[in-house]
Amino acid sequence: MKVVRNWLWVIKQIFSYAPWEGALVLFDGVLVALFPAMKIYLTQQLVDSAVSLGKRQDTLGNVIWSGTLLVLVLILWITLQRLDAWLFTIKIRRKLHMKMAPVIMDRLSMLEYSCFEDSGAQDLFERISREPHVLVQTCFHRIYIVLGTIIVLVSVFFMFFSVSFWMGMGIVLITVPMTLMNYYATYMKNELWKNATSQRRRENDIRSLFSDKHAVYEMKMFGSVDYVGDKWKHYNQITYDAMRKEHLRLGAVYGGGQLLGILYFIFGAVMTTAQLAEGNISLGQMVSVISGLTSVLGKLSTSAWLISNLLQRSMEISYLIDLMHMPLRNAEGFCQKLSNYDIRFDHVSFSYPGSSRTVLKDVSFTIRDGEHVAFVGENGSGKTTMIKLLCGLYPLEQGRILIGGRDISTFSDQMRREMITVVFQDFQSYQMTLRENIGLGNLSCLNDDLRLKEALIQAGAEELLEKSPEGLDMELGKLTESGIDFSKGQWQRVATARAFVSDSRYVILDEPTASLDPIAESRMYENFSKLFRDRGTIMISHRMASARMADRILVIDGGTIAESGSHEQLMEKNGLYARMYSAQASWYREEVRA
Repeated sequence: MKVVRNWLWVIKQIFSYAPWEGALVLFDGVLVALFPAMKIYLTQQLVDSAVSLGKRQDTLGNVIWSGTLLVLVLILWITLQRLDAWLFTIKIRRKLHMKMAPVIMDRLSMLEYSCFEDSGAQDLFERISREPHVLVQTCFHRIYIVLGTIIVLVSVFFMFFSVSFWMGMGIVLITVPMTLMNYYATYMKNELWKNATSQRRRENDIRSLFSDKHAVYEMKMFGSVDYVGDKWKHYNQITYDAMRKEHLRLGAVYGGGQLLGILYFIFGAVMTTAQLAEGNISLGQMVSVISGLTSVLGKLSTSAWLISNLLQRSMEISYLIDLMHMPLRNAEGFCQKLSNYDIRFDHVSFSYPGSSRTVLKDVSFTIRDGEHVAFVGENGSGKTTMIKLLCGLYPLEQGRILIGGRDISTFSDQMRREMITVVFQDFQSYQMTLRENIGLGNLSCLNDDLRLKEALIQAGAEELLEKSPEGLDMELGKLTESGIDFSKGQWQRVATARAFVSDSRYVILDEPTASLDPIAESRMYENFSKLFRDRGTIMISHRMASARMADRILVIDGGTIAESGSHEQLMEKNGLYARMYSAQASWYREEVRA
């Protein structure tokens, strides 16, 4: 059963990361669970001793001893409960945070890149962001309380059974239907929660637009603020209506459980009164049973919710287990040395996971060590896909990609970094210092101020150092009050500076100047040609003038290599490249005339 499997997994995690605390909690929990039965028994002894004292059949010393023992038991009970709370909220949670959270982060960093393309995995990653170690701790706490409740009910069952067979059976008769009803309610609630995840993600995405200055500016310019706001209200209303309907059903189920509890209390009171009247039980037994009924029914009511909550948490835990079964990339590799650094695509075909569209179709070409190559083509032709495959981000369906005659699937992560550095068009803006934003391209240079500043100059971004007196150590982004947020073009130059500090054999530039003005673009290409003259470069650009700098141009069309050659050779062919270049050149000439 999936729920039981998840319980066992949670318990295993607790004893892996906090074994002593977990063992102590369980031992302590068993003791705490036995106290309600002890309280009922000691209350009975105290009342019966007091009644006997009134009839002069017992001594005051026995009454005081019974009362003192009851008080000591209650004090010990409260103390152990405080110990449990401390162990759960401080010790176990802290150990899970210190030990489990890093394991999850490491796991995420080792996932195959293709996992991030799966829409189902996106739900998983969204849930991972909600402190999963807290969910594990919470689930274990619910298991602990439910097991404790079972011990309480079993021990009290025997206490009640000594008074009346039907008193004991009554606990069973109301526990079973309440558990079944809550299990059903939890299952329905979990299904609703899972189905609403994509809806909530859409809500959150739209809501995030109103905290993004670029999105707000654009929406105001186009007058679409109200439209987008109404769209959020629409999805929010759908989620609210579904949740409200389910909550009504849950209320009916939980109300039914409370009704069963009230009926059992009435039944117990009538039964004990009748037993007392017949002289079958003592007054102490009656008082202890009546007081015990109140606590037991409260326990049953709480446990019904706890079982419901435990089942829900247990089902939620599935995403963590799914994470542990997601495919990991091979970070080690076994290729140690290369005889040369030529890149070769050998009959490569590829489709993205979950898509039937073939993006690359039997692609073959070779890039010589130190050669400067440009990929040009329309959007969606497969240019960026080839770069992702070269970086080993996706496993190949057909064909091979080789560097120095060795399949890149045999490379370790470290070897790939030594071979290739990439500046993607969708670059990342890290909410860190300027130093870290550049140094992430080569961690050995993180404290080399001269090298980092040179990279900024080569990227045409030296003026960024003047944004703050802290220079390279200025905080970027909005996480701190002193943080400085750059324009998109400035962020792109910082991303390009990361490539400049790299020592890799090849530098790949995916639309590296898309957010730059023409002057900044010209300066950057001059720096490219100077800095990378002794290293190979692969450049993707929609600007045909940029491609002229390359030794060779590969024209990609429909996932195949349509043409290959230098600018002059391709212009002489008067094929696809010539048409694209002429069309773009005529656009620029018209702009100049205008």
